[in-house]
Amino acid sequence: MRRDVKRFNYWTRDEVNWIRTMGKSRVAGDKFNPGQKLNAIFVGATVVVLLVSGSMLQWFRFFPVMWRVGATFTHDLFALAVVIVIVGHVALALTHPKVLKAIFTGTITEGWAKTNAPLWLEEVTPSLNATPPVSD
Repeated sequence: MRRDVKRFNYWTRDEVNWIRTMGKSRVAGDKFNPGQKLNAIFVGATVVVLLVSGSMLQWFRFFPVMWRVGATFTHDLFALAVVIVIVGHVALALTHPKVLKAIFTGTITEGWAKTNAPLWLEEVTPSLNATPPVSD
């Protein structure tokens, strides 16, 4: 998991351009596409915001009224954003049945990986030209 989190922090120029053009530019696919990376960052930040604002709402007597009002607004806004993102993901998953099946089975075809995640496929597939290690 730590390696995947490091991937979220690494952005190529093509990935930044993909985000800037709202997915219209081409990008060589890695294990996570730029949208997935952005979503992971959003979810991580949202968890922190909801935890802090929820704590302020749970233990309200320790905070001034203005802070509690802000925490209520922030908590509600981020909770709504999470609901919208979840509904969007479910809708998108229903329009891509092969990918949805892969989510449940945990496997993808090599053809799909060649098309959508060639950089990741290179990483996980041993090179055909590599010489095997010599053992003593």
